[in-house]
Order: sequence, then structure tokens, then C-alpha cells
Amino acid sequence: SVISSGSRIVSENVLTYVPIVVPPVSLCFGYLYNFYAITGSTSQSLTSSDTWSVPTEADFNTLVSSVSNNGNSLKLVDVTTYWDSANINATNSSGFGAVGNGARNDIKFLNQKNSVYYCSKTSYSSTQSIGLTLTSSLNSADVGGAPSKSNGNPIRLVKNTTTLSPGQKGTYRGNDGKIYNTICIGTQEWMSDDLRETKYRGLGNIPNVTAQSTWSGLTTGAYCIYNNDLKNVAGCPQIPVTVNYQTAIIINDSDDSGKQYFPPSYDFTSNTFDGDWYYQSGTLTVGQPSSFQTSTLSSTSLSAPKDNDIFTMIQEIPQVAGRIQFNPTLGNKMFYLISPIQYTSTQLTTILANATQIQNLQLVTPSNSPRRWQGTFVYDINPTQSNYVYLIWDYRKTS
Repeated sequence: SVISSGSRIVSENVLTYVPIVVPPVSLCFGYLYNFYAITGSTSQSLTSSDTWSVPTEADFNTLVSSVSNNGNSLKLVDVTTYWDSANINATNSSGFGAVGNGARNDIKFLNQKNSVYYCSKTSYSSTQSIGLTLTSSLNSADVGGAPSKSNGNPIRLVKNTTTLSPGQKGTYRGNDGKIYNTICIGTQEWMSDDLRETKYRGLGNIPNVTAQSTWSGLTTGAYCIYNNDLKNVAGCPQIPVTVNYQTAIIINDSDDSGKQYFPPSYDFTSNTFDGDWYYQSGTLTVGQPSSFQTSTLSSTSLSAPKDNDIFTMIQEIPQVAGRIQFNPTLGNKMFYLISPIQYTSTQLTTILANATQIQNLQLVTPSNSPRRWQGTFVYDINPTQSNYVYLIWDYRKTS
């Protein structure tokens, strides 16, 4: 017989119980920021561009007016995961999707699932701030309050102007690459997700302060996660890191002037060159065809390379007359550079100055292809920003 979850069967006077297994819920609460992390400008700004802002008191008043002071229209419909059971009347008809993030004060974390205080950049006093408060049991949306600026609270950014109509949706990309959903409410475009930013606009890190004794009384920017428990953000979307590949070939032409070629400005055909590359990700080997291209892979793709994969550059010994011979014994080299900087085709000298030469070139004879020179390196990417991978085959002879 089939035993269903939570059922009991009796067989030969033996009682067997199969427990109900409840899968863990993946949570995605917002990070909590003190006031000093949200009021910087230019390189210290919490926003990734000047088209978005940390809201002011006036921004929150406009939002509340747009929903006729109906707090239930701003709260996510939930009574277990993000709000407690008192949130029974929430409708989220505005699409704002507020969740009960709770807060952190100078003593402890408190009020998760019961309330949320979205902080503004408007001061109530030299040590106190103003924000928007929503509570599970109440329908009101209150703009005001006077909590300490050292408290940790969630943030929703607002766009300075929008072309969206009410109810239309968009996206916002943060400084560290995270993508957030947005929604137009009245005349304003708001983030409909809580901010989980870890960097300022200049890519400096916002300190993640876990110790309560350090957090208390801070007057410099910091953020934290509720209870310092990563389970509270484990269900958040991954950063979609883009990896861009560009290849360069440096050869000696007939007058030995050392011409440099770099896509998209190369001026010869693939018949000239037999350079390829591939990478090993666990048991998966992914090959790329002609190196005469700029290719892009997203980290969300199963075939995209991951940190610490083994990357291989190869050069097959040409079997066709007229193709260039690659020979390390004559000084030919292979280089690679992984960088957050997108260089242009005129900056090959700069790329080479920062590139690493592959030292372990070996002559191999695979069973399914001609002899080839190949070298490997460990793929080391930054998981919080786009990466540019430059692969260089240098045919210039030194002997």
C-alpha cells in the first residue's frame, strides 16, 4: 500500500508514523540601513544614478495621498512569512508590496513581521529621522515618527521622474548589480522590492556591521541583516553577472612592424588563425568556436563559467598552408586579463600591461584534432559586477 505524508498504517500490530515534512521557506527581507548610509551624494550615494533618490518626507506624503492613506493597499498580502496574522486585511492593490522588515535599534532587533518603517533622508532633528510606518494590524500609513538616526531600517528608492503610467512596472539596477522591480503609483515610480544594496555609487563597500556594541551609536554609514541571519535574505534573486569575452591577436606582418588586431577592428579572416578556447566547469566542458568574436554569457546560464573553473586557451598547429604557425620556442605567448573595465580596441597596450602570461603552455595531440599548443588558468571572477575577459595570442617572435 502507499503511505501518504502524515498518514498512519497498522500492519501486524505495528504502528508506523510518516511525519509531514514542511519544506523551508526562502525569505527575502530587505537590508536594514542607518540614516548615515542613505544621505551621501556622488560616489557615496546609495543610488546608482541621479535619476533615482532616497525618498524625502514629501515623497512619502505624495505616495500616501495617492492611495488615500490606505495602508492596507501598500502591504503585501501575507499572514505567515512576511507579516503576522494581524495583516489579514492587506490588499496590496497599489503593488507597493511592503513587508514587515522590523528594525534594529541601539539595543536589539525588533518587530519583524509586525511593522516596517521605511526611512527617508529627511531629518526630524539632528539625531532623529522621518519615514513611513506600516503596521500589520492597522490600515493607516503614517509619515512622521522620530526614531534615532542610528537605527537600522529598510529603504525603498523613488525615481525622480517617470514615463510610466499608474500600474506599469519597470526595473532598477543597483550599484552592486542587483535588479529590483518597480511600480508606478500615482505620479511616482517606486521600487516594489526592498533595497539590498552593498555598495555606494563609487563601488565602495557599505560596512555590514553585525556586533550590537559596534552598531549602537554609529554616526557613519552601515547596513545589517535582521538578526544577522542570512536565512532572512536566502530567497533573494541572485545578481545577474555578465561575462564578456574579447580576443586579440598580435602578429608580425611582412615588414615586421608588429601590427595589432583587436575585434571589432581586425582585418583578416578566420583562415589566418586557429585559436580557440574552452572551460571546464565541474564535469561540463564548454567549447567556444572561432575567437574572432566578442561573446557574452550571463551567470544565470548553466553553460556560463563559474568562479574557479579551469579555463583553457589553445592554438592548433595549422594543417592548411598559409595559416600562421604558433611556436612558444620562438617567443610566441598567450595572455589573459579578467577585469571590470571595458577596454576599447585601441587600448591593447594597456590590456597587455595588466595581463597575465600563461606559463604552462604544452604541446598536446588530442584524439579528435591536430596537434596544438594549449595553456590553462583558473577562472577568477568578481561575483558582484560585470567581468571582461581578454584573451591574447601574441605571435611576435623574440628569437
